Amino acid sequence: MCLKILTNPKLLKSVNGVLKILADQGRRIYQKSLEGNSRLHKEPADKDEEKLIITQPDETIIFRQLKGRAAITDFDITEEIADALGGDTHGYEEFLGEIKKDIDSKVYQLTGFSDPVYAEAFVEVHHYDILLKIVLMNRTKKTLPNISFEFLTQGNLKVVEKPIPITLQAESSAAIKASLKVSSTDNGVIYGYITYDSASGNQPNILNINEIQIDFINDLMQAECSDYEFKKKWAEYEWENKVQVNTTMTDLRQYVDHFAKSLNVSLMTKLDDHDKQAANNFLVANLYTKSKFEEDCLLNMSIEKVNYTPLRDGQQTAKQEVKITGLIRLRAKTEGMALCVGEKCKLIR
Repeated sequence: MCLKILTNPKLLKSVNGVLKILADQGRRIYQKSLEGNSRLHKEPADKDEEKLIITQPDETIIFRQLKGRAAITDFDITEEIADALGGDTHGYEEFLGEIKKDIDSKVYQLTGFSDPVYAEAFVEVHHYDILLKIVLMNRTKKTLPNISFEFLTQGNLKVVEKPIPITLQAESSAAIKASLKVSSTDNGVIYGYITYDSASGNQPNILNINEIQIDFINDLMQAECSDYEFKKKWAEYEWENKVQVNTTMTDLRQYVDHFAKSLNVSLMTKLDDHDKQAANNFLVANLYTKSKFEEDCLLNMSIEKVNYTPLRDGQQTAKQEVKITGLIRLRAKTEGMALCVGEKCKLIR
């Protein structure tokens, strides 16, 4: 229709005529298109009829990928993900919450807010390498020259690249990096101090930094292991750790599933429907896991349900209650792996 108008010189002379044709003919064509579309997608009569969503022809189509970085807002991204989730923003909020929690767990405050130099570090663990991204802020109204970091380590950590000394102007900030090398999965500690030149230049000022506790097996991974390999490794590995079960749960199978999910380990023992019955008072299960360094750990769980009489206000109650007791045995090739996984087992209730 637009081509016909452009190729007809008579219609181009009258602007009102062109607007009338576009309005009338365009409305009719669009109406026929909607009617045809509704007939094609019409569902059988036994199903509930869905409402046809009519979009205005002049509605703007927004492509977020074509926007500049300055034009993109959190609202646009949230709205787009909510549309993809069918209007459910709860899943998106949980996703953002997990990311924020993960980032917060890797940020360490090194100095106080009232110190002349405020510093915080973001720790990234890449297999056998540790990267420290340090942000420095000059809290004073004077230039602080020759600010340098001195890192000391405890455990199997070695400083590979020290931060370069810098000079910070008044109320300015800068970012520096430092890298360390890891030789085993034993937990390590990073500590040290910050120095910068004083006004007199005779003796440098020193600021002690807070310790950074490094947990190299913070994220255990599920792995596959056959029964034969499990028995062979159990006989070969000499480092063993034992952890008492302490939980408020009363169902054995439910506790095993909760333990495996919380620790992110593989459940090797196949538990059938018979193990789900409430009458069972004893359960044994084998579990297997690996760290980021490909060091594995074997777990053997022996738990049972026992009846006990709780104490309330220093006196025994007449009603007996049920609780789960037992022992978790861990075996690993290295001492650090056995101790660290054991500490994580103690945190699971």
